[in-house]
Amino acid sequence: MKKIVRLTESDLTRLVKRIIRENEMESIKIGDMYKITNPNGSHLKFKITNKENNEEYSGTIIQVYGTIEPGDFSKTLKSPKAGDPIQISLDEDGSFYSFYLPKTYGEMEAGSGDISDLKKLN
Repeated sequence: MKKIVRLTESDLTRLVKRIIRENEMESIKIGDMYKITNPNGSHLKFKITNKENNEEYSGTIIQVYGTIEPGDFSKTLKSPKAGDPIQISLDEDGSFYSFYLPKTYGEMEAGSGDISDLKKLN
């Protein structure tokens, strides 16, 4: 059974503006800078330098605040530092991200979170 929903002009305007605002927030471009904060308060800032496709990005770490520990699973990994590469992967709908630190973690996922936790700096 189909349902008819009536919208006023102001309702429609509000919805369109909200959709545009959400789309602008989710688009990642070369040159954008972001910050990822870890639960222990440490965080790293990075700049997007390459776009592989709509879900895969690579960049360079600009600054690391605090110690980004590799965790108990492998004490042989070292903490990332400024100048190291970073890779970001988004899920299909762009609501969740994973990041990889190839120089320190290899092919393993270093962390992940909700896209709203990925703070855009510029």
